[in-house]
Amino acid sequence: MSTAQPSAPLFTRSIGPMAVEGTAEGCAGCHEDVARQWAASAHARSWTDPVFQAEYAQAPDPFCRECHAPRSTSARVDGPAADGIDCLVCHQREGTLLGRSGRGAEHHAVRAEPRLGDSSFCAPCHDFAFPEARPGAPRPEYLPSAPLQATAAEHARSAASDRTCQDCHMPRVGGRVDHRFGALSDPAMMRRAVRTRVRATAEPGGSLRVDVRLSPGQIGHAFPTGDMFRQGRFEVRRGADVEVERLQRWFARVPHEGAFYLAQVDDTRVPPDGARAFSLTLPPGEGPARYRLDLWRLEPATARRRGLEERIVRIPVASGRITPR
Repeated sequence: MSTAQPSAPLFTRSIGPMAVEGTAEGCAGCHEDVARQWAASAHARSWTDPVFQAEYAQAPDPFCRECHAPRSTSARVDGPAADGIDCLVCHQREGTLLGRSGRGAEHHAVRAEPRLGDSSFCAPCHDFAFPEARPGAPRPEYLPSAPLQATAAEHARSAASDRTCQDCHMPRVGGRVDHRFGALSDPAMMRRAVRTRVRATAEPGGSLRVDVRLSPGQIGHAFPTGDMFRQGRFEVRRGADVEVERLQRWFARVPHEGAFYLAQVDDTRVPPDGARAFSLTLPPGEGPARYRLDLWRLEPATARRRGLEERIVRIPVASGRITPR
């Protein structure tokens, strides 16, 4: 397996330059189970994921490729780079394979790298700022140096701050670290993420007031976290009547150093260290009332404009029947 390095520096993940050549298939010969887990993960689809590709098509910035195709050296992403976050992105530096323990030296050059098991290894792709202006490029649309994603900072404020990202997203299963990187594709994990308390009161005249309290469940960051376009949607419905509360970051144009930029002006997500409480009112009507909480990877109208099916962008979290007191 070749380990030739590019002339242009790659995103180093703090522990040295990555290999450009070599493939995940080359690792699968000896690590079949791990490779199978990885192939089902969001890391394996970080470049090919249809939601990412739909948004990248609107703004194909090299900044995005640093995390979604970190082994790419140009705007053309193919070959190993199209595998996104593959085995070598994390486990190879300068011709040497890395592992948490350093075991396996009898098969190939290897050294122990404890940071593979630390949250700081994940942070560069999950906690970073909007890019600064680049010479010759158009002025940025979003406020430079403001947080684009802040999952690591959220984690530090959460009740899970004494645990690592890997403790939840790469747990040990059968004595081995799970490389499926459980998150949006894990229905059980999503159901555990938010505690939902719903109380309904029948109001004079037949309307229904629904009081909602959402608090962190088994989660170590805000809900939803990560991509700025993600949105939680709490919906109550009776017949054709629907009311929705949006859990998201809100952006608006603000002045900064003689120009206007988009910047965050509000945050209505479930915080990592608190709760979100709100009330919704349904008009008088017949039939049962129900609620649901979903995570949308893109706002529904935007997803439709991008031609993305609902099953791709909507992740169920909680649902139930509303019984008035």
